[in-house]
Amino acid sequence: MPDLDGYPGNVIKAHGRDHTRLLFLRFKREKNIDSLKGSGPMAVKAFLRSISSRFTYYAEQFSQREKKDIRPYDIFMSCGISRKGFNHFVSEKSRVPKDPIAEKFFQVPMLDKKIANDFWVYPESEARKGIEENFRIDDGRAIDALIILACDNPKDLDDRLNVIRSSPLFEECVADFFIEYGEKHPNKEGPLGFRDNITNEDNLDRIYELTRVADVDALSGGDLPLGTFMAYQKISVNHTAFQKTVNTLKSKIDLPASNPNGYTKEQYAEAYLIGRFKDGTPLLMADSAAEDKFDSKDFNFNILDASGVVTDYQIEKCPFFSHIRSANPRSWNASVKDQHVPIIRRGVNYNYGTADNSETRTGLHFISYQNSVNELVQIMKRMSGNEGCADAAFYRVGGGKDVGRFPKEWGKTEEVEIPLNGKEITQLRGGEIFFMPAKHYLDNLIGISAGLPEEDFLI
Repeated sequence: MPDLDGYPGNVIKAHGRDHTRLLFLRFKREKNIDSLKGSGPMAVKAFLRSISSRFTYYAEQFSQREKKDIRPYDIFMSCGISRKGFNHFVSEKSRVPKDPIAEKFFQVPMLDKKIANDFWVYPESEARKGIEENFRIDDGRAIDALIILACDNPKDLDDRLNVIRSSPLFEECVADFFIEYGEKHPNKEGPLGFRDNITNEDNLDRIYELTRVADVDALSGGDLPLGTFMAYQKISVNHTAFQKTVNTLKSKIDLPASNPNGYTKEQYAEAYLIGRFKDGTPLLMADSAAEDKFDSKDFNFNILDASGVVTDYQIEKCPFFSHIRSANPRSWNASVKDQHVPIIRRGVNYNYGTADNSETRTGLHFISYQNSVNELVQIMKRMSGNEGCADAAFYRVGGGKDVGRFPKEWGKTEEVEIPLNGKEITQLRGGEIFFMPAKHYLDNLIGISAGLPEEDFLI
C-alpha cells in the first residue's frame, strides 16, 4: 500500500460533508501585482502558503471522518491549479505536471478551441453560447485556481471564505473570483431526483492506481505521487425537457408481465432513460424482490462465460442508451460497447432556485479525478454517440444520431424508437481542468520545502 498521508483529499474517499463551496480564482497579471512579498510569482506563492496549512490531505481527512460525530465543524479544504495558474508562479515548464496520455489536455483551458470539442463545446454551437459569463475565457480570463471547501455547517464555510477573501495577500494577488454553491441531498439523490446507487471503485490501492500522477523518487527509485488531475464541469438540468422525453417513451412501452415492485409505465420510462429507478434500483434488477435488490452495487451489465467473453449484453433489461450504462459501464471486457473507462466521481448537486418564473436552476457540479483527462474524454465520446448509442439524458452534441432504442416490454427483445433530446435536458455551463497537488509537491512549488515560512492565516 502506498503512503497516502499527503495525497489530495476527497480522492481516495469522499469528504462526506453536506455543504460545499467552490472558490474560483483568477490571479492578477504580474505587472499588476504590487506586493511587499516581491514579484508576482513570489506574491502568488505567499498567498498559497497562507492557506496551505489548512488543506486537507488523506491522513487528515481520515482523522476527520473518524471524529465526524464529535467534530462536525471540521472544514475540508483542498486546492486545484489550472495550467494557466501554474504559469503565475512556476517558471520552469519541467516542474509543471503533464498528462501522461494526452498532454494537450493540460496545456490550454478546457474551453479553449484546441480541446473544447472533446468536451462537446463546439465553435458557434448552442453549447458554447450556454457557457456562463464567469467561466468564459475571452481576453485571457481563464481560471487559475479552485479552492474546494466543505463542511456540515454552511455558516462555518462562509466564515472561512470571508477570512480568505479579506486577507491582504488575497487582495494583492487575486484579480477576480466567484463562488459556486453545492449541497449533498439527504437521500443521495442526483439533480433529476434519482437515488445514486452506482458506486465508485472502493479499493484504496485501485483508486490510487486510477488517479495518481507520479514521478520517480530520486532516493528510493519508487513512485513519488505528484497528485491527480481533476476535471470540473458545471452541468445544468432541465426537468421539463426530461419529463417531455419520459412522456414520449411512456406512450410507446408496455408493463412487463412480471412486475413484483409495482412500477408504473412512467417509472419504467424514467428508468430506461437513466438506467435505474428513482428509488435507486438498477434497471437491470427491475424484477428482483425488494430484499434482493441491493445485495451488490458492483454488478455487471453483461453475462460472461468462464473465460470472460460476453455471452449476453442484456440490452433488453438495460439498453446501451441508458445514462448509467453509457457513462458508467461496469465491464472490464474488450468489447467497444462496454469497455470500462476508469475515473473517480465526486460530484455535488446545486440548486439556485428559480429566476423570472423560469425553469428551476438546478444541476450538478461534476468532479472527476483521474491520472489522465483522456479517461474522461473517452467516456464522453461514448456518451455522445460515438459508438451509435448516445446517452439518453446527457447527449448534447446534436446531429443525426439522436434516436434511442428501448425495450417495448422490459426483458423482451422487441424495441421502440424515440427521438432523444439530451442536449435540452442537460447543458454545460462551464468547466476547467485542474491539477490537485500532493502535499510534498505543493510544498516544494511554493517554497515551504525550502524553509520559507507559512504566512499568517488568522482563523
